Amino acid sequence: NFGGVTFDGILFHLKMPLKGTGEDYIHTYLMKALLPAAGIVAEIIVLLLIVRAFLQMFPKFWDRLKTGIEKLKKYRVWAGAAVIIVWLGAACIRAQNWFGMFDFIGGVMQRTHFFEEEYVRPDSVILTFPEKKRNLIYILVESAAAAS
Repeated sequence: NFGGVTFDGILFHLKMPLKGTGEDYIHTYLMKALLPAAGIVAEIIVLLLIVRAFLQMFPKFWDRLKTGIEKLKKYRVWAGAAVIIVWLGAACIRAQNWFGMFDFIGGVMQRTHFFEEEYVRPDSVILTFPEKKRNLIYILVESAAAAS
């Protein structure tokens, strides 16, 4: 339900109100996106608590580990900066691969002369309509599911 979305589509939907949205989409998001993410976070917390409790069962090893960590504290800022840089790099790569974010940014920043060349002031043009009127049929399909 939520794959294949471009970055401009994300921005569009962030601006739209939820009024009128079907409950099944919200339910699907909660069950397939939010709940699994919360479960993974809970599992990681429990795993870290188990590892810590296990390490505390061996006091000598735990003391050596704490001493090693104390020695590495002077590198804490550099290690944190390295982790942040790697994380941001991975996030940028994912944003481009999943959403085409940099394509969107490039398109927004691209200078175009379309309006300067094609715009016609309405007060400077006299509109004439053809004698025989023609119809325009505009069909918009917003949400259509492919039949299987």
